[in-house]
Amino acid sequence: IMGRVTATKKLASHDPTASDGTETPVAVLAQAAAAASADVTDVVVMARHAKVKRTGVVFDAAIVDATKRQTAVDALKAIGIVSDT
Repeated sequence: IMGRVTATKKLASHDPTASDGTETPVAVLAQAAAAASADVTDVVVMARHAKVKRTGVVFDAAIVDATKRQTAVDALKAIGIVSDT
């Protein structure tokens, strides 16, 4: 799950404890991306009108319980990214 950094408009890992924009889920990354040391430009991102498998969604380490996971899933649903049950 990805959020968008307000200052740079870049996508980054969704972090519900942040206050830089990434606290709001805006997309799902469709593949792994090693962006720890540099920006990654060649990836597939689903930002709307998509269906994802819930078992394949990777949540941030701060999302430690079912309620927080459901909150993130609901936020994605609000922008058109739905998941199976």
